[in-house]
Amino acid sequence: MLPTDKLGPKPWREIYIVDWAKSKFDKANVVCSSFDHYARGQRCKVGDEKLIFSPGYSSNISILRVLDAWIFSVQLFFHLIKNYRKNDVVVVSFPTPESTFVAALASKIRGFHLDLDVRDLWPEALPTKNVVYAMFSLYVDILMRFAFSSVRRLYGFSDRYPEALGKRYGKKEIFSFITPTEFGFKGIERPLNQEKAGLTGVFFGTLNSQFCFDVIVEEIEAIMDRGIVLYVIGGGTDFEALTMKFSEYPNIHLIGQVPFLELRRFIETADFLFTFYRDASLFSGHVTNKIMEYASTSLPIIHNLDPSVVINGYHKNIGVSINDHASSFVSCIESVVAGVTPSSLLYENSYRDEFVAKL
Repeated sequence: MLPTDKLGPKPWREIYIVDWAKSKFDKANVVCSSFDHYARGQRCKVGDEKLIFSPGYSSNISILRVLDAWIFSVQLFFHLIKNYRKNDVVVVSFPTPESTFVAALASKIRGFHLDLDVRDLWPEALPTKNVVYAMFSLYVDILMRFAFSSVRRLYGFSDRYPEALGKRYGKKEIFSFITPTEFGFKGIERPLNQEKAGLTGVFFGTLNSQFCFDVIVEEIEAIMDRGIVLYVIGGGTDFEALTMKFSEYPNIHLIGQVPFLELRRFIETADFLFTFYRDASLFSGHVTNKIMEYASTSLPIIHNLDPSVVINGYHKNIGVSINDHASSFVSCIESVVAGVTPSSLLYENSYRDEFVAKL
């Protein structure tokens, strides 16, 4: 998202890349779609970003989303041809494969350097595995095999996703680095009170098939007995079902979607953040966008991913995993309060200078 989007400042990783590049180069800018994916509406131009019109879509998995991507990408191609030359650097965010494909084609014509920021693995991240999934996989492969002939370098939050993409389409230099993903603050400096009754946990994000809350159902009695209060903040396709599922439990609160700036009042009262993925194996060894969002608060994180990830060859802890020693959710909460958990991967931009040098 752009800092000016309707739901508040939750900038894309590319926003920070541009800000860092401006510290070294005379010219660096953002090119993005006019369609706001989260607010499902058109953006208004307020800064120096280049907005390319695309009509948008209502469903994340649909033909209209592919059409929207091509409408944007065709215009992007002509923008790149007109404005970029040899020795310029273009960093494209993947997904989507369409914009990566046209950027690679423009790179072949104009000779600029093309780097790919790997945010997700497509089509693996899609929730449904069926005939449409198989057709889409073939479609992505065709576009990406061409694109990789022009890609110079791969970026990522951790080594895993760039390595997986490189293994599939061709080995490239990899540089993984942390970017801040803050919500108007760099962290909360508030020690946990071990005597406090009724610890508070917060989940915030889109409520869809990617996330799973079964562990709360399985441990609901222990959660209620200990007076633990959980807030689930966000909208999405699963919101109504989750509201019904937890309606009889006064300690579980389904808040719905709120502007990002309003999250602060929930986060400031939280003792920990939590997230559980339905298929955690998809994110094995990877720092997800959700974890990076959580890390910007400096609060303890409880999740069901790997306990650590590799970033440029170094192991980093990413909070407390319920997969570690077959821990339960409640036992993870108690270990957080006791202060015996490994440190979280906190807000940092220590790779800034190294990244700028890479450009």
